[in-house]
Amino acid sequence: MQYSINLKIERFNENGQDYFVATSLEVPGLVAEANTIESVLEIAADLVPMFIELEDGEKESRLTSVTIPKEFEHPLMLSR
Repeated sequence: MQYSINLKIERFNENGQDYFVATSLEVPGLVAEANTIESVLEIAADLVPMFIELEDGEKESRLTSVTIPKEFEHPLMLSR
């Protein structure tokens, strides 16, 4: 499965050393930190599937109490 996640990358400086932090509103709890942008992206790419799997597991356990609307919109991601 292929999907797209928007990351917010912030640069911080502590004691003269830059570092980067990646978070996402789409993946609650995601926080990746590294000394380079490339590294923070790699860490985020490793963490996101774990957060999605955890979230899916929580959704499955709540399915009995969720009311699915008669009609709704949902984005569809395709790869070629």
